[in-house]
Amino acid sequence: MSLIRIKKVCVECKEEFIAKTCATVYCSKNCYKRSWRRRKSIETPKISKEKPIIKKEDLYHKKYLSINEVSLLYGISTTTIRRAIKRGQIKTIRLGVKHIILKTHLEEMLN
Repeated sequence: MSLIRIKKVCVECKEEFIAKTCATVYCSKNCYKRSWRRRKSIETPKISKEKPIIKKEDLYHKKYLSINEVSLLYGISTTTIRRAIKRGQIKTIRLGVKHIILKTHLEEMLN
């Protein structure tokens, strides 16, 4: 057990405390954890969860469309499109849980 007693100032909360070793820089475990979390958040790069914005002009040149893209392009709600798919009025290609719709089929159906 060390008999050293040094007055220091905590790096995190800036309060004075008595350190029992020369290397101590935090007054408590809570201050150490707070500092560690702050350092980790600075080191870790933030990954954007925002989806790219779909523009109507980009959809005119595509041959295949998703349900959201059809909704944006033709002004039909996604619920209406899903109902039409379920009834068999719109033919789709399934890729996992995603529906891919041929643009030519949609144009024939709407005209």
